[in-house]
Amino acid sequence: MSMLRCLTLFCLALTIAGCQSTPVQDSQRRLFLEHLAQGQLAQADQLLADAGKRGVDPEHLAPYQRQLADAYLRQGQEALQAGDLNTATTALSRARSLLPTAPALTAGLGDRLDPQVRSIMLPLLDKGDYTALAEQFDALAEELRACDCRIVLEARGSWQSNRAAELLRVRLGDASEVEVSHTASRVPRLLLISPSAEQ
Repeated sequence: MSMLRCLTLFCLALTIAGCQSTPVQDSQRRLFLEHLAQGQLAQADQLLADAGKRGVDPEHLAPYQRQLADAYLRQGQEALQAGDLNTATTALSRARSLLPTAPALTAGLGDRLDPQVRSIMLPLLDKGDYTALAEQFDALAEELRACDCRIVLEARGSWQSNRAAELLRVRLGDASEVEVSHTASRVPRLLLISPSAEQ
């Protein structure tokens, strides 16, 4: 077999291998996103671990690690809201191990467990479901009006906070002030901060 023929076959084999790897990667990506959407974080975590064992470039995996860490953070915060400290601790610990330097994680559980600072998760804001968010604000309105506390709306950016703050202010009236804070790495939430927490 001539050298030219060998080289041609080798190039053809590389081309075929490249074509075959793309559908596999796309399939794994779709499966990962499906697991995240369904809240199956352990399965999504395992897919990432398997990809790492196969030698996938860590830089390629980094965006997926951020998505998974965010999902674990959301799970942990929702568990805290429900009073499930074990699940919250496990989820937040896993989020921290995936992204140890993320601002939302480096503080640990401290502010989330402070009895003088109540945190109300707003996952509907992340989903852009403003109709359901308005209903959530309707259910909270009476409590918020009666609350002798600072009300801080934490959102990822102005594209989220403007509409949400408007919905909230309409329900609370002019007497209640709503502060807005932007924290890109944190799940949107309302903070109810009692005066004694700031002394």
